[in-house]
Amino acid sequence: MKEKFMNDVLGKMLHLPEHDKEYLSHVLSLVMNDYEITLAKNEIVEWNLDSNYELLKLFLIAKQVEGCSLRTIDYYKLVIKAFLDKSNVPLQHVQTNHIRVYLAGREVYDKVSKTTQDNERRCLSSFFGWLAAEEYINKNPMLRIKAIRGEKKKKKAFSEVEIERLRNGCETKRERAIVEVLLSTGCRVGGLVGMNKSEITNDSITVHEKGNKDRVVFFNAKAKVALDEYLKGRMDDNDALFVTEDKPYSRLCISGVEIVIRELGRRVGVSPCHPHRFRRTCATLARRRGMPLEDIQKMLGHSNIDTTMIYIAEDDDNMAQSHKKFVI
Repeated sequence: MKEKFMNDVLGKMLHLPEHDKEYLSHVLSLVMNDYEITLAKNEIVEWNLDSNYELLKLFLIAKQVEGCSLRTIDYYKLVIKAFLDKSNVPLQHVQTNHIRVYLAGREVYDKVSKTTQDNERRCLSSFFGWLAAEEYINKNPMLRIKAIRGEKKKKKAFSEVEIERLRNGCETKRERAIVEVLLSTGCRVGGLVGMNKSEITNDSITVHEKGNKDRVVFFNAKAKVALDEYLKGRMDDNDALFVTEDKPYSRLCISGVEIVIRELGRRVGVSPCHPHRFRRTCATLARRRGMPLEDIQKMLGHSNIDTTMIYIAEDDDNMAQSHKKFVI
Protein backbone atom coordinates (compact mmCIF):
# COMPACT_ATOMS: atom_id res chain seq x y z
CA MET A 1 0.00 0.00 0.00
CA LYS A 2 2.92 2.36 0.71
CA GLU A 3 4.37 1.70 -2.73
CA LYS A 4 1.01 2.39 -4.37
CA PHE A 5 0.73 5.64 -2.43
CA MET A 6 4.20 6.73 -3.56
CA ASN A 7 3.47 5.90 -7.19
CA ASP A 8 0.19 7.82 -7.04
CA VAL A 9 1.94 10.91 -5.63
CA LEU A 10 4.83 10.79 -8.05
CA GLY A 11 2.48 10.19 -10.96
CA LYS A 12 0.79 13.52 -10.26
CA MET A 13 4.09 15.44 -10.09
CA LEU A 14 4.42 15.71 -13.87
CA HIS A 15 6.02 19.16 -13.71
CA LEU A 16 8.95 18.00 -11.55
CA PRO A 17 12.30 17.16 -13.15
CA GLU A 18 13.38 13.54 -12.83
CA HIS A 19 16.08 14.24 -10.22
CA ASP A 20 13.48 16.05 -8.05
CA LYS A 21 11.09 13.12 -8.37
CA GLU A 22 13.88 10.79 -7.26
CA TYR A 23 14.60 13.00 -4.26
CA LEU A 24 10.85 13.16 -3.38
CA SER A 25 10.71 9.38 -3.60
CA HIS A 26 13.51 9.02 -1.05
CA VAL A 27 11.86 11.52 1.28
CA LEU A 28 8.49 9.74 1.09
CA SER A 29 10.15 6.40 1.80
CA LEU A 30 11.83 7.72 4.92
CA VAL A 31 8.73 9.52 6.23
CA MET A 32 6.28 6.69 5.56
CA ASN A 33 8.49 4.22 7.38
CA ASP A 34 6.86 5.38 10.63
CA TYR A 35 3.26 5.16 9.36
CA GLU A 36 0.69 2.56 8.38
CA ILE A 37 -1.32 3.45 5.29
CA THR A 38 -4.75 2.06 4.39
CA LEU A 39 -6.97 2.84 1.43
CA ALA A 40 -9.90 5.15 2.23
CA LYS A 41 -13.40 3.91 1.34
CA ASN A 42 -14.97 7.10 0.07
CA GLU A 43 -16.16 8.15 3.52
CA ILE A 44 -17.58 11.63 3.23
CA VAL A 45 -18.01 12.44 6.90
CA GLU A 46 -15.68 12.76 9.80
CA TRP A 47 -16.65 9.93 12.13
CA ASN A 48 -17.39 11.45 15.47
CA LEU A 49 -20.44 11.83 17.67
CA ASP A 50 -21.42 15.17 16.11
CA SER A 51 -21.60 13.43 12.74
CA ASN A 52 -24.25 11.08 14.14
CA TYR A 53 -26.72 13.92 14.53
CA GLU A 54 -25.83 15.45 11.17
CA LEU A 55 -26.64 12.14 9.51
CA LEU A 56 -29.88 11.95 11.44
CA LYS A 57 -30.83 15.34 9.98
CA LEU A 58 -30.05 14.09 6.46
CA PHE A 59 -32.13 10.96 7.06
CA LEU A 60 -35.12 13.00 8.23
CA ILE A 61 -34.83 15.21 5.15
CA ALA A 62 -34.81 12.09 2.97
CA LYS A 63 -37.97 10.83 4.70
CA GLN A 64 -39.65 14.17 4.16
CA VAL A 65 -38.80 14.02 0.46
CA GLU A 66 -40.28 10.49 0.34
CA GLY A 67 -43.58 11.95 1.56
CA CYS A 68 -43.66 10.88 5.20
CA SER A 69 -45.97 12.91 7.40
CA LEU A 70 -44.57 15.35 9.96
CA ARG A 71 -45.93 13.10 12.70
CA THR A 72 -43.97 10.13 11.31
CA ILE A 73 -40.81 12.20 10.92
CA ASP A 74 -41.11 13.43 14.52
CA TYR A 75 -41.39 9.82 15.69
CA TYR A 76 -38.29 8.83 13.70
CA LYS A 77 -36.42 11.76 15.26
CA LEU A 78 -37.53 10.89 18.79
CA VAL A 79 -36.60 7.20 18.54
CA ILE A 80 -33.29 7.54 16.71
CA LYS A 81 -32.05 10.50 18.79
CA ALA A 82 -32.78 8.53 21.97
CA PHE A 83 -30.65 5.67 20.64
CA LEU A 84 -27.80 7.99 19.63
CA ASP A 85 -27.84 9.71 23.03
CA LYS A 86 -27.74 6.37 24.84
CA SER A 87 -25.23 4.50 22.69
CA ASN A 88 -22.67 7.33 22.48
CA VAL A 89 -20.86 5.51 19.64
CA PRO A 90 -20.00 6.86 16.15
CA LEU A 91 -22.44 5.34 13.68
CA GLN A 92 -19.71 3.63 11.65
CA HIS A 93 -18.78 1.62 14.74
CA VAL A 94 -22.29 0.65 15.87
CA GLN A 95 -22.53 -3.14 16.12
CA THR A 96 -25.55 -5.42 16.18
CA ASN A 97 -25.05 -6.04 19.89
CA HIS A 98 -25.19 -2.31 20.66
CA ILE A 99 -28.71 -2.21 19.25
CA ARG A 100 -29.80 -5.47 20.91
CA VAL A 101 -28.65 -4.21 24.31
CA TYR A 102 -30.42 -0.88 23.78
CA LEU A 103 -33.73 -2.52 22.80
CA ALA A 104 -33.51 -4.94 25.72
CA GLY A 105 -32.91 -2.03 28.07
CA ARG A 106 -36.03 -0.32 26.79
CA GLU A 107 -38.06 -3.25 28.07
CA VAL A 108 -36.18 -3.95 31.30
CA TYR A 109 -35.48 -0.41 32.51
CA ASP A 110 -38.02 1.75 30.68
CA LYS A 111 -40.85 -0.81 30.90
CA VAL A 112 -42.01 -0.27 27.32
CA SER A 113 -44.25 -2.86 25.66
CA LYS A 114 -43.16 -5.37 23.04
CA THR A 115 -45.14 -3.37 20.50
CA THR A 116 -43.21 -0.20 21.32
CA GLN A 117 -39.96 -2.15 21.17
CA ASP A 118 -40.77 -3.41 17.70
CA ASN A 119 -41.88 0.02 16.51
CA GLU A 120 -38.53 1.42 17.63
CA ARG A 121 -36.71 -1.51 16.03
CA ARG A 122 -38.40 -0.67 12.71
CA CYS A 123 -37.34 2.98 13.01
CA LEU A 124 -33.73 2.00 13.66
CA SER A 125 -33.86 -0.55 10.83
CA SER A 126 -35.01 2.14 8.42
CA PHE A 127 -32.26 4.50 9.60
CA PHE A 128 -29.39 2.02 9.36
CA GLY A 129 -30.72 0.65 6.08
CA TRP A 130 -30.59 4.18 4.69
CA LEU A 131 -27.07 4.73 6.03
CA ALA A 132 -25.88 1.53 4.35
CA ALA A 133 -27.66 2.31 1.05
CA GLU A 134 -26.12 5.80 1.00
CA GLU A 135 -22.70 4.26 1.84
CA TYR A 136 -22.25 6.23 5.06
CA ILE A 137 -21.57 2.92 6.82
CA ASN A 138 -20.00 -0.24 5.48
CA LYS A 139 -22.38 -2.73 7.06
CA ASN A 140 -25.97 -2.60 8.28
CA PRO A 141 -26.00 -3.78 11.94
CA MET A 142 -29.80 -4.28 11.87
CA LEU A 143 -29.75 -7.18 9.41
CA ARG A 144 -29.54 -9.83 12.12
CA ILE A 145 -32.12 -8.26 14.42
CA LYS A 146 -35.48 -9.94 13.89
CA ALA A 147 -38.96 -8.60 14.50
CA ILE A 148 -40.00 -8.48 18.15
CA ARG A 149 -43.18 -10.43 18.69
CA GLY A 150 -45.41 -9.20 21.45
CA GLU A 151 -48.51 -10.60 23.02
CA LYS A 152 -51.31 -10.52 20.50
CA LYS A 153 -54.26 -8.66 21.93
CA LYS A 154 -57.56 -9.02 20.17
CA LYS A 155 -58.60 -5.56 19.04
CA LYS A 156 -62.36 -5.34 18.86
CA ALA A 157 -64.65 -3.12 16.90
CA PHE A 158 -67.43 -1.30 18.70
CA SER A 159 -70.51 -3.44 19.17
CA GLU A 160 -73.78 -2.15 17.74
CA VAL A 161 -74.95 -1.40 21.29
CA GLU A 162 -71.78 0.63 21.95
CA ILE A 163 -72.31 2.54 18.72
CA GLU A 164 -75.82 3.52 19.77
CA ARG A 165 -74.56 4.58 23.18
CA LEU A 166 -71.98 6.82 21.54
CA ARG A 167 -74.57 8.31 19.21
CA ASN A 168 -77.03 8.98 22.04
CA GLY A 169 -74.27 10.38 24.25
CA CYS A 170 -73.26 13.15 21.85
CA GLU A 171 -73.92 16.55 23.44
CA THR A 172 -73.17 18.76 20.43
CA LYS A 173 -73.83 18.64 16.71
CA ARG A 174 -70.08 18.63 16.13
CA GLU A 175 -69.62 15.53 18.29
CA ARG A 176 -72.38 13.68 16.42
CA ALA A 177 -70.95 14.70 13.04
CA ILE A 178 -67.47 13.51 13.99
CA VAL A 179 -68.82 10.14 15.16
CA GLU A 180 -70.90 9.59 12.02
CA VAL A 181 -68.17 10.67 9.61
CA LEU A 182 -65.63 8.36 11.28
CA LEU A 183 -68.09 5.45 11.18
CA SER A 184 -69.10 6.09 7.57
CA THR A 185 -65.70 6.77 5.97
CA GLY A 186 -63.32 4.65 8.05
CA CYS A 187 -60.74 7.40 7.63
CA ARG A 188 -57.80 8.00 9.94
CA VAL A 189 -58.01 10.87 12.39
CA GLY A 190 -55.37 12.71 10.37
CA GLY A 191 -57.60 12.42 7.32
CA LEU A 192 -60.61 13.67 9.26
CA VAL A 193 -58.94 16.89 10.40
CA GLY A 194 -57.62 17.50 6.88
CA MET A 195 -61.10 17.43 5.26
CA ASN A 196 -62.40 20.64 3.66
CA LYS A 197 -65.96 21.81 3.06
CA SER A 198 -65.06 22.83 -0.50
CA GLU A 199 -64.13 19.24 -1.33
CA ILE A 200 -67.58 17.80 -0.59
CA THR A 201 -69.37 16.50 -3.67
CA ASN A 202 -72.91 15.27 -2.91
CA ASP A 203 -72.28 12.31 -0.58
CA SER A 204 -68.50 12.10 -0.95
CA ILE A 205 -65.38 14.02 0.04
CA THR A 206 -61.66 13.90 -0.76
CA VAL A 207 -59.51 12.80 2.14
CA HIS A 208 -55.79 13.57 2.45
CA GLU A 209 -53.94 11.00 4.54
CA LYS A 210 -50.51 9.54 5.28
CA GLY A 211 -48.04 9.27 2.42
CA ASN A 212 -49.69 12.21 0.61
CA LYS A 213 -52.24 9.81 -0.85
CA ASP A 214 -55.63 11.33 -1.66
CA ARG A 215 -58.77 9.28 -2.09
CA VAL A 216 -62.52 9.75 -2.14
CA VAL A 217 -64.62 8.48 0.78
CA PHE A 218 -68.40 8.41 1.14
CA PHE A 219 -71.00 9.57 3.64
CA ASN A 220 -73.92 7.30 4.47
CA ALA A 221 -77.32 8.80 5.25
CA LYS A 222 -76.67 9.25 8.97
CA ALA A 223 -73.31 10.93 8.35
CA LYS A 224 -74.80 13.20 5.69
CA VAL A 225 -77.65 14.36 7.96
CA ALA A 226 -75.38 14.86 11.00
CA LEU A 227 -72.84 16.79 8.94
CA ASP A 228 -75.49 19.02 7.36
CA GLU A 229 -76.88 19.86 10.80
CA TYR A 230 -73.41 20.71 12.09
CA LEU A 231 -72.47 22.86 9.11
CA LYS A 232 -75.76 24.81 9.25
CA GLY A 233 -74.85 26.04 12.71
CA ARG A 234 -71.34 27.17 11.77
CA MET A 235 -70.79 30.94 11.95
CA ASP A 236 -67.26 31.01 10.53
CA ASP A 237 -65.79 31.07 7.02
CA ASN A 238 -63.03 28.50 7.64
CA ASP A 239 -62.93 25.88 4.86
CA ALA A 240 -62.01 23.14 7.37
CA LEU A 241 -64.78 20.57 7.78
CA PHE A 242 -64.30 20.55 11.56
CA VAL A 243 -63.18 23.54 13.60
CA THR A 244 -62.73 24.43 17.25
CA GLU A 245 -65.82 25.55 19.16
CA ASP A 246 -64.30 28.86 20.23
CA LYS A 247 -62.95 31.81 18.27
CA PRO A 248 -61.00 32.15 16.06
CA TYR A 249 -62.59 28.81 14.94
CA SER A 250 -59.36 27.28 13.70
CA ARG A 251 -59.10 23.85 12.10
CA LEU A 252 -59.59 21.07 14.64
CA CYS A 253 -56.32 19.22 15.26
CA ILE A 254 -55.71 15.51 15.83
CA SER A 255 -55.39 15.87 19.59
CA GLY A 256 -58.64 17.84 19.62
CA VAL A 257 -60.54 14.97 17.99
CA GLU A 258 -58.90 12.47 20.34
CA ILE A 259 -60.06 14.49 23.35
CA VAL A 260 -63.63 14.73 22.00
CA ILE A 261 -63.85 10.96 21.41
CA ARG A 262 -62.20 10.04 24.70
CA GLU A 263 -64.54 12.28 26.69
CA LEU A 264 -67.56 10.90 24.82
CA GLY A 265 -66.53 7.33 25.63
CA ARG A 266 -66.06 8.24 29.28
CA ARG A 267 -69.52 9.80 29.49
CA VAL A 268 -71.33 6.76 28.09
CA GLY A 269 -69.12 4.05 29.60
CA VAL A 270 -67.53 2.76 26.38
CA SER A 271 -63.86 1.81 26.68
CA PRO A 272 -61.46 1.91 24.98
CA CYS A 273 -62.78 4.80 22.93
CA HIS A 274 -60.45 6.44 20.43
CA PRO A 275 -60.72 7.55 16.77
CA HIS A 276 -58.89 4.56 15.31
CA ARG A 277 -61.43 2.14 16.79
CA PHE A 278 -64.06 3.73 14.52
CA ARG A 279 -61.88 2.82 11.53
CA ARG A 280 -61.78 -0.82 12.63
CA THR A 281 -65.54 -0.74 13.26
CA CYS A 282 -66.27 0.66 9.81
CA ALA A 283 -64.27 -2.13 8.16
CA THR A 284 -65.77 -4.86 10.36
CA LEU A 285 -69.39 -3.79 9.82
CA ALA A 286 -68.83 -3.43 6.09
CA ARG A 287 -67.46 -6.98 5.92
CA ARG A 288 -70.36 -8.38 7.93
CA ARG A 289 -72.77 -6.80 5.49
CA GLY A 290 -71.02 -8.46 2.56
CA MET A 291 -68.68 -5.77 1.17
CA PRO A 292 -65.87 -7.45 -0.84
CA LEU A 293 -62.42 -7.30 0.73
CA GLU A 294 -61.04 -5.44 -2.29
CA ASP A 295 -63.60 -2.65 -1.80
CA ILE A 296 -62.85 -2.44 1.93
CA GLN A 297 -59.17 -2.18 1.03
CA LYS A 298 -59.89 0.77 -1.25
CA MET A 299 -62.17 2.38 1.33
CA LEU A 300 -59.45 2.25 3.98
CA GLY A 301 -56.70 3.29 1.57
CA HIS A 302 -54.52 0.23 2.13
CA SER A 303 -51.91 -0.72 -0.46
CA ASN A 304 -51.77 -4.30 0.87
CA ILE A 305 -54.89 -6.40 1.44
CA ASP A 306 -53.12 -8.23 4.30
CA THR A 307 -53.26 -4.96 6.23
CA THR A 308 -56.98 -4.78 5.58
CA MET A 309 -57.47 -8.24 7.08
CA ILE A 310 -55.91 -7.04 10.33
CA TYR A 311 -58.61 -4.37 10.61
CA ILE A 312 -61.51 -6.77 10.26
CA ALA A 313 -62.37 -7.98 13.73
CA GLU A 314 -64.38 -11.21 13.65
CA ASP A 315 -65.95 -11.86 17.03
CA ASP A 316 -67.09 -15.22 18.39
CA ASP A 317 -70.80 -14.48 17.91
CA ASN A 318 -70.27 -13.62 14.27
CA MET A 319 -68.25 -16.80 13.76
CA ALA A 320 -71.00 -18.85 15.39
CA GLN A 321 -73.62 -17.41 13.04
CA SER A 322 -71.40 -18.05 10.03
CA HIS A 323 -70.85 -21.64 11.14
CA LYS A 324 -74.57 -22.30 11.40
CA LYS A 325 -75.13 -20.76 7.96
CA PHE A 326 -72.30 -22.38 5.99
CA VAL A 327 -71.16 -25.56 7.77
CA ILE A 328 -73.42 -28.60 7.45
